[in-house]
Amino acid sequence: MSFPYTYSDKISFSENQQNPNDIKNSTERELINTYHFSPSKNNKSQLFKVNSPFLKIPFSFELSVNTTEINYTIHLDQLLKIILIVIIFSALFSYASLGFFFWFASLFSVFFYILNIMIMNGYVRSVLSKILRTNKLSVTEQETFSKEQEEWMNDKNRCPACGYFLSDIDLVCPDCGLHLKRSRHTIPLDTSKYKNNPVKYHYKKK
Repeated sequence: MSFPYTYSDKISFSENQQNPNDIKNSTERELINTYHFSPSKNNKSQLFKVNSPFLKIPFSFELSVNTTEINYTIHLDQLLKIILIVIIFSALFSYASLGFFFWFASLFSVFFYILNIMIMNGYVRSVLSKILRTNKLSVTEQETFSKEQEEWMNDKNRCPACGYFLSDIDLVCPDCGLHLKRSRHTIPLDTSKYKNNPVKYHYKKK
C-alpha cells in the first residue's frame, strides 16, 4: 500500500565502511532494547509498533538500510481508522446541517491526518538519528552540492547560486538577484575595466 495508507521518508548519513546489514541489525536492536519498540513480522518484513507522542495513537513502521541512508515507511492504518470512527461518532450526535457537517468532517480529517503524520515522522526521525549518532554515523541534513556548484562557492568572482561572473562592484547578482555579502563602496570607482559587465548603482538615503 502507498499514500495515504503509508508515508515514506529517509535519513542520510556519511558514507562509511560498515555493512548495511550490520547497521540495520544494530538499529533494530537499539529500537527494541533502548526505546522499547515492539517488533512484529508482517509479510516477511520487520515492523516496529509504537505509540505517537500526540494522543498516544498507535502506529508501526519498517526500515531498510543502504550504504548512505536509512529508508523508513510509516503505516497509517490505525490513524485512518481513528479518523473514520471520529467522523461516524460526530455524525450520530451532530445537530448541524448536512453541508456544515461535511465541511467540518473534511477539514478535520485533513488537519488531523497531516498533523499526526508530522508528529509521527518527527518522532521516528529523531529516534533513528540518535541511534545513528550512537553508532558513530554522522547524519547529514543538508543537500549535497555538485562539483560545479562547489567551484562557484569557492570562486569569489562567481555567484555561489548560479555561477554568473561578477564584477567587484556588484552587490546583487545581475543574473539571479542573490544578495552578495560585500561591503558597499563609498568612493567613486574606475568602471572603465567593466565595459562588458552590467553595472548597478545603489543610492543611500541620507
